[in-house]
Amino acid sequence: MNTPDHDYLRCILVVTSKIISDLFAIRHLCIEGFDVTAKTVLRSTIEYIDVLVIAAIDSSICRDFVDNETNEE
Repeated sequence: MNTPDHDYLRCILVVTSKIISDLFAIRHLCIEGFDVTAKTVLRSTIEYIDVLVIAAIDSSICRDFVDNETNEE
């Protein structure tokens, strides 16, 4: 059973994990000299940071986030 607190924590955990993963990828790409590719990943990371901020402000959207099964949704 998903409670609002469970949905909120799951949403924050998933988004934070994605952001951390992207930051490691960006660091690795920059070190290897792939700056253009790093900028592409950075744009995606900024979108996830926006989602994290919105979820922190309005936790009611976390339920919709958790219910999605694909990235398109």
